[in-house]
Amino acid sequence: MFSESDDIDDGEPQQFGPRPPIAERMWQHPAEFALEARQVQRRRRDRRLAVLALGSVLGAGVITSIGFRSDDRPLGASPPVIAITDTTQADAIDPLVVWAHEVTALARTSTLIVHSPDDPNVLALALAVGPDGFLVTSRRALGDRASFVVHTPAGTTHTAELRGSDARTDIAVLEIDGTTVGVVTALTPPDTGDLVAVVDGFDSARSAKVTSATGIARTDDGDALVGFFSLSTANNDAMAGSPIVDADGAVAGIAAHVSNTDTATGVPIGVVRRVATAIIESGGVAHPWLGVSLAEPGPAIVTAVVSDGPASLAGIAPLDVIKALGGEPTHSAAALVAALLELEPGHTVELHIDRNGETLTVWFDLGAQPVD
Repeated sequence: MFSESDDIDDGEPQQFGPRPPIAERMWQHPAEFALEARQVQRRRRDRRLAVLALGSVLGAGVITSIGFRSDDRPLGASPPVIAITDTTQADAIDPLVVWAHEVTALARTSTLIVHSPDDPNVLALALAVGPDGFLVTSRRALGDRASFVVHTPAGTTHTAELRGSDARTDIAVLEIDGTTVGVVTALTPPDTGDLVAVVDGFDSARSAKVTSATGIARTDDGDALVGFFSLSTANNDAMAGSPIVDADGAVAGIAAHVSNTDTATGVPIGVVRRVATAIIESGGVAHPWLGVSLAEPGPAIVTAVVSDGPASLAGIAPLDVIKALGGEPTHSAAALVAALLELEPGHTVELHIDRNGETLTVWFDLGAQPVD
């Protein structure tokens, strides 16, 4: 179903992991572009500039689709060096735009466009999660619809039906009457400060920085999406369901449908993987449950404990501060929720708690979130 970036078993050479030398890649990191830019400045004395086209041919009115190989060069081959004598044309090249297009090339082959059967306006983008026709997208972007039309990068059109959805994580799974190209996912979500690329469609993408690895966003219906990552780009610059790709080209999350007052928000890939798999296998998903209320924002301070809930039975009390889950620090309530969302009900957890300056360790099994 999902393929992780360090576990590709398709007979092809591994494409993700430590970056190979520049000459063996189809893309470059922005820092490498910055170095090239300084070299270009020195060469401008001759008004003849050499830049890496990275799969695009600029000049003479000929432009090939950035991100898709348009020739017979094997993956990893050195891109052509194109001489550009027009300095205005060279100045117009934005390294981050080129990088975003190149690093999302693989993800865009697994991205589909979703709209209603009776309305051509795009509702959301969707991400194929395997060859069997299952797509992941934003639940809220779909509204209360159950049937859809989707378009693939190959130019084919399919009908799609809603397999299931989950309001808490804004995840919906669609099923189409055809095969799909599965996506390669990252092992971990992006961290604060990471540079990522957001897919805009079949042939476009934009770069963004992760401003918070564990933020809180509001939806139009007033719900809170807690523990998801926030991006520097505006919400309307990241269509709901858009794949968010890390610097190695693997999908690290998808864009959630949030209020226009918020910046773009990503559902971490571990959450997407768990929720989508559960919906595909059983039509629904159960979320883990501690049985506590937490103060927001700030440290994970317990404000209330549900009687006879998992935390209560483990001896957790109001005003306890949950400092770590499974040995990983939980510096905020959002960080704790983010960690919990990747676990299954019944999972045994270890919590480190600060109680009046004393550190306590408790072990217990997570419950299942009660259905509203």
